[in-house]
Amino acid sequence: MASDLKQPGFKFTTKGQSLRTVRPLLEPRGLSFCDQILFTIAEWRTGAEDIVLEIVSTFATLPLAIRSSSIDEDGREASNAGRFTSLIDVEATADNVRDAICEVIASYDSDADENEVLVQPMVRGVTVSGVILTRDLATGGPYFVIDYDDESGATNTVTSGLAGRSVAVHRDTPEAQVPANIRDLVTAAREIERATQHEALDIEFCITDDGAFYVLQVRPLASRQNWTWIPDDEIDGTIDDITATVDALMAPVEGLGGSRTVLGDMPDWNPAEMIGSAPRMLALSLYQRQITDRTWAQARREMGYRFVDRPLMQVLHGRPYIDVRLSFNSFLPADIPAPVADRLIDHQIRQLELNPELHDKIEFEIALTCFSFDFDQRLAQLTGDNISPADCAALRDAQLELTRRNVNRGRMGIEALLATSDPVIYASMPASTSPLDHATRILDLAILHGTLPFSKLARHAFISMSFLKSLVVRGILSSQDFNNYLTTISTVANDLVDALNRVSHGMMSLDIFLTRFGHLRPGTYDISSLRYDERPDVYFHNVGTPSFAVAERKRHSFAFTARQLKETDRLLQEYGFKIDARGLFDYISSSIAAREEAKFNFTRGISDALRLIAQWGAAQGIDRDVLADIRFEDIYNCRNDAAALGEAADKGRRQHMISRTLRMPHLITADTDFRVIAPGKEKPNFITDQTVAAQIVCLDQSGTTESLDGKVLIIESADPGYDWIFSHSIAGLITLYGGANSHMAIRCAEFGLPAAIGCGQKLYDAALNANWLEMNCGAQTISFH
Repeated sequence: MASDLKQPGFKFTTKGQSLRTVRPLLEPRGLSFCDQILFTIAEWRTGAEDIVLEIVSTFATLPLAIRSSSIDEDGREASNAGRFTSLIDVEATADNVRDAICEVIASYDSDADENEVLVQPMVRGVTVSGVILTRDLATGGPYFVIDYDDESGATNTVTSGLAGRSVAVHRDTPEAQVPANIRDLVTAAREIERATQHEALDIEFCITDDGAFYVLQVRPLASRQNWTWIPDDEIDGTIDDITATVDALMAPVEGLGGSRTVLGDMPDWNPAEMIGSAPRMLALSLYQRQITDRTWAQARREMGYRFVDRPLMQVLHGRPYIDVRLSFNSFLPADIPAPVADRLIDHQIRQLELNPELHDKIEFEIALTCFSFDFDQRLAQLTGDNISPADCAALRDAQLELTRRNVNRGRMGIEALLATSDPVIYASMPASTSPLDHATRILDLAILHGTLPFSKLARHAFISMSFLKSLVVRGILSSQDFNNYLTTISTVANDLVDALNRVSHGMMSLDIFLTRFGHLRPGTYDISSLRYDERPDVYFHNVGTPSFAVAERKRHSFAFTARQLKETDRLLQEYGFKIDARGLFDYISSSIAAREEAKFNFTRGISDALRLIAQWGAAQGIDRDVLADIRFEDIYNCRNDAAALGEAADKGRRQHMISRTLRMPHLITADTDFRVIAPGKEKPNFITDQTVAAQIVCLDQSGTTESLDGKVLIIESADPGYDWIFSHSIAGLITLYGGANSHMAIRCAEFGLPAAIGCGQKLYDAALNANWLEMNCGAQTISFH
């Protein structure tokens, strides 16, 4: 546990006084400080003109920073960071200084005599600036978390959330393993810790072109009062365990193509989007049981892909990761020769390592998982890594044959698959069945009639999107045609909006609406996330009132031209497909719609099972929050053993606390990736080519529907339980997680809604700290205000 909790002798007070006190402790250690003039409001009241004169005469022509130094900020219990006004680049004239000081004082909550104002000269020649937290802000984990800007030359870009890079360094990382460009920052943070005897600090700094390290601010991390501490040695031991596990996974595996692997939390079945990067035990176990243990591979085998008889997801002390080598194997046709598979997969692994920002779009950008009309252009990019022309030809022929078999089934094949996904089966159990037996049976049926057909339909929808995009590449469709066509495809999300519209006009009762849509919940696998029909007062509290308005779906009239149909027909004939252009577009529209309907159907099984588990728990006196920490198999096997259930819950809760405390990369490429973690460059999936400028609203799982119209919503991740947002006239959507073919990407394309899906942590954090944004999806840019 950190020594900071032992109440060391150094006492932090106001911003200005703390800098004054710590300066003589740190200057001998090689750190620099700005000169400063510090005065109280009481002193300002009685001697304002003398203070202004002193400032102007002392700092002459230097631009000034006139900063808040209130008794209500920078404390151990609350920082109030950014609450009060601070001004930079103030010209050192009497009038400017006087006005700036008055503006700072006016921002304070009180006019207490003890409140201060801090005046310093601006540091010139800044090459790096930023903030160092010596503990993880949210959990107190043993990391130096550094946000820095080494490009703009300004000192406030990081604190304002406008720019910067981010890196976390485990506190016990040997100096030699710390990247050279941040080594001095970690060294300086350690010196400040030693001087103050605190291990939970917020340090604002800048470095000048002559190498001087300026301490601009030091304060205790007030968030520490909310931490549930995990001892550092427990986190260290966990990292050692994970390192050993990853080292073993990196070895060659008999029967698998590729000599090594990488792990990611967003490739393929993107667990970070669906259950979160640190899920609780029940959600994690259900995701494994229903999808990633076996069903994922069975679906691909039945479509003609390689069968990979292994669990797709690795769980590293509660953190879910996809084994990308398994994904790449399962995206190859079954008849690809093993030596060719080895070379192809090694090449794809290498491409992902070189382009980590593609971790959530490997199917579109790296793996060649189906044939499309631009396949030859993409195939030409397979160079190096000993890939031969014969390898390329083998892959082309095999993917063409696999794709022809699947596409030639057309709309009828899609409808036949969708027919096997029937939610009515979940209600067919006898009433006398015990809740846990009933839940188990539903989950089993949800695999056969839910996950399995959905997995296949998801592949068909991916093939469809690949064909559409390739028609744009070939010049047959424009990007506007692409976007407009997608808005003509009606999915279950549109059904939900239309039904809500009928409810709002008195044409349908809310009870009937909930019969079809009531099973939805914002967290599909999260037992603590309430269903629509469990809390309609929360999700639809103002339905039927004048304040409830259902958004009009953005529809575009679209019809393929004779030229587009003719050129598509020509391509289909050239590559030996048996369907014509209209048949292809029927296949595309039906597969995209069916994918969403099948997902909607199988989520009913998950949701009904969770409701039964919650009912069983309530009868045993076990609430949802406790059940969330127990794996499903433990709930079922220990249902008659209260002590074992309690032990499982305690273990799961502890595991979740550890997994939240761990800093982990999105992409793991080596067993050394757990000491220095940089988020890396993210590449959002922009939807539509529209531009939107609007206020930002962060939406949590509470389901509140107030003040959403005309706003850009921010959601960490989104699944069918969030479809109610489309009943409002929102201006756009940003999500932290999500791939190019994810649920929300499809939804936003259907509604013609500008969006940035899977924007990454830095952009997401910037959005959370901003009030307004301008998002240009066509140019693929976002700016915050």
